[in-house]
Amino acid sequence: MEKLRSFFWPGLALFALILCADTCNILLHKPVQYYAGTGNVAKVQEFLDRGWDVNKPMDDNYTLLMVAACNKQTDMIQFLLSKKADTNLYPTGGFTALHTTVEKSDVASAEVLLHAGANPNFVSPCCRYSPFDTAVIGKRDEMITLLLKFGGKRSLSAD
Repeated sequence: MEKLRSFFWPGLALFALILCADTCNILLHKPVQYYAGTGNVAKVQEFLDRGWDVNKPMDDNYTLLMVAACNKQTDMIQFLLSKKADTNLYPTGGFTALHTTVEKSDVASAEVLLHAGANPNFVSPCCRYSPFDTAVIGKRDEMITLLLKFGGKRSLSAD
């Protein structure tokens, strides 16, 4: 793992942390966001039954999957994926749900997302880091191991 970390310029991690501080700086101001963030599957199902698009970004550009990822709601993530939530959508800031689970060190949710097709090598347009890069910079060895199993690799943009 240390060899992977040595690829990065030492100041790059600090720069990334400043630029991309927290992908979950959101307010749960809509009831559907609140229910997704607290893991209330029944209430989210009610919204979906009434026609809510599972992939619709809200005013803050977060999808329900992003909200669930921000709050480490693995069961909600599985539910939303069963309703065809797109694992590789990203809000204006450029982070996917997988970026968030890596940042939060939520290995269980990351594994669910990866099995559903989340891309461990998607490079964020905001910070130019992939979920794998985020794991390496954050020294999250368990997450690095998981992402490697799903084809994770250091992005060229981190050079």
